[in-house]
Amino acid sequence: MTKHKIIFLLILFWLLMPFVYSQDSYKTDSLQNLLLIKEDTARLNVWAEIVFNYMKQKDLVSADSALVKAFNYAKEKNLDVPYRLKWAHAEILLYHKEGEAAMAEMKIVIAKIQETNNKTDLAKAQNFLAYIYLNIGKYNDCIETFLKSIELAKQNKIVSTL
Repeated sequence: MTKHKIIFLLILFWLLMPFVYSQDSYKTDSLQNLLLIKEDTARLNVWAEIVFNYMKQKDLVSADSALVKAFNYAKEKNLDVPYRLKWAHAEILLYHKEGEAAMAEMKIVIAKIQETNNKTDLAKAQNFLAYIYLNIGKYNDCIETFLKSIELAKQNKIVSTL
């Protein structure tokens, strides 16, 4: 890979990263009130949004804590962890410089999203996986994954990922 391609990709990722983090801007307190929901899967999805919200606030201690609580809840109730929660986990892993673990988690996220046929989340997840590849030095995988994301976004007219 040429130096120019790498620089191009770095600039492109820098421009696109705001779309990866484009979660709804709920306040953490309001989200925590939603934890009163009785349905377990919905509760886990609320936990995921709480984790993302803490991450947006750059409060990684609280994000880590919320993530642990969510995973413990899922384990206690013997629940399958929803992909949004696994995605939050991958982002935290990447922040902690655990790129290989983040990559493995995002591959699981992508497989789960493919089961739902949610093309927008799939394109965003592929973007983030490409970003992980970039961070761990797997440049060819980065380009290939990013191009898949672009193609998916074009085919499905998903503007939020382009």
